Amino acid sequence: MTDAVLHLLTGAYAADALSADERRAFEEHLPGCASCTQEVRELQATAALLGAAVAEVPPPSLKAAVLAEARTTPQAVSLDAVRSRRLGRVATVLGAVAAVLAIAVIGLGAWAVSLHRTNEQVVAQAAAVTQVLTAPDAASTSGQIAGGGRGTVVVSRAQDSAVFVASDLAPAASGSTYQLWWIDKAGVARSAGLVAPTSDGSVATLLAGAPGDAADVGVTVEPAGGSSAPTTKPVLVVPVTA
Repeated sequence: MTDAVLHLLTGAYAADALSADERRAFEEHLPGCASCTQEVRELQATAALLGAAVAEVPPPSLKAAVLAEARTTPQAVSLDAVRSRRLGRVATVLGAVAAVLAIAVIGLGAWAVSLHRTNEQVVAQAAAVTQVLTAPDAASTSGQIAGGGRGTVVVSRAQDSAVFVASDLAPAASGSTYQLWWIDKAGVARSAGLVAPTSDGSVATLLAGAPGDAADVGVTVEPAGGSSAPTTKPVLVVPVTA
């Protein structure tokens, strides 16, 4: 197996998708190849992020909202109240408690639906990313990002897709965002989506659109919401090698 072929196996190795023979050959190649070693490290970190991305916890705001509602709602009946009105007051309190519970149930229901949809999107995104990383024809190129961090683009022509992976990417300035671009040989760019790094500067995202005739993938810093064309000098440009 040639070095040129082995360089294409970083994504499949990181996702533990190689056969025993391929894995043995790649591991013999790995110690002597700094670029493959770096890419495998980044892609394995990405795989770990994707595995943990589905976990969610109820938002603190939901609990706060329910407790705030409870504090403004009568919760008990005075023992000194006129006995003839006791049943009416108890009914009022029970009704108020029921209203609070209804608010909580409605809030939890809406949150659950939103969470379900979010989890479905995360799972679909993770599956799409994994398909590209483990594609037999996956080819990756990496580069240092101006301002800090390292970015890798993995392209699969068979999947007609690409993935952008980054580590140690600094947050964009306030009011700005990172944006990905497909760039053709003439230098014309088309948007490939926005990038939102996690708190530790990690990114793993599917590029929007297909590679087509793109010669490079670029990353720029754009106003929040993105731009229709690059407005700043790219902080990263790597070739599309697939």
